Amino acid sequence: MKLFFEKYIVKSLILFFALIVLVLAFKYGVANLYYLKVDAYLERWQTANQVYSDELEDAQSAVDSMLVWHGHNPQYLDAAAKIFEWHAFHHYGDKTQYSASLDKAMELYLRSSDSRPMWPNTWIAMAMVKVNLEEFDDTFFHYINRSESTGPYNPDVNYNIAKTQLLYWSILPKKFRNTGLEHIKRTLNNNQIRFKLLSYSRTIGKQKIVCAIAKLNKINSIAHNSSCKQYLSSNNAK
Repeated sequence: MKLFFEKYIVKSLILFFALIVLVLAFKYGVANLYYLKVDAYLERWQTANQVYSDELEDAQSAVDSMLVWHGHNPQYLDAAAKIFEWHAFHHYGDKTQYSASLDKAMELYLRSSDSRPMWPNTWIAMAMVKVNLEEFDDTFFHYINRSESTGPYNPDVNYNIAKTQLLYWSILPKKFRNTGLEHIKRTLNNNQIRFKLLSYSRTIGKQKIVCAIAKLNKINSIAHNSSCKQYLSSNNAK
């Protein structure tokens, strides 16, 4: 009788834990389906650099469902934050909605960073939210420092700090300039993103800084680029 009871307990425990595993697998599986939908929208908008209202509403609905099924996965939280950043981009002309959407994105990124504190992409994403709010306060520099310490040569970290330095050259404190210049150099040394930064610098009229740094550091693929050669030669002529 005792042996029978022990076997019954063991079988019951096995069934109980198997049920828990099954429930969790189902939850994570459903959440992942919603994540794939959210990620597809993010990729589509990134490629087109445009978002449509109907897609945005559908993506936000998918985010809500995804987080209901699995609200603690940092990858899902980062994806959800990016949806709210696109919502802010879509409502750029409405200051209230713009700020509210970025605040929500920041909240999600913070939750993600709690679960994954050594992930540089989340730290630099939070710094960029502060940039979009034009809040260059101690919190902004804390996020920059954390992104640097966790990913000093991470392409997202390098590119976004470089981009911020170029765009807000006259606003950022001079003590930050060395950091910004170093990340411009690191970006130019990365063959996957160097021309992206050169192109961006042209659109905001800061090409001379990028070309000068490329020449100083002998990054010839940029310094010898036709637009940089033209700029540098015209300056030498002066």
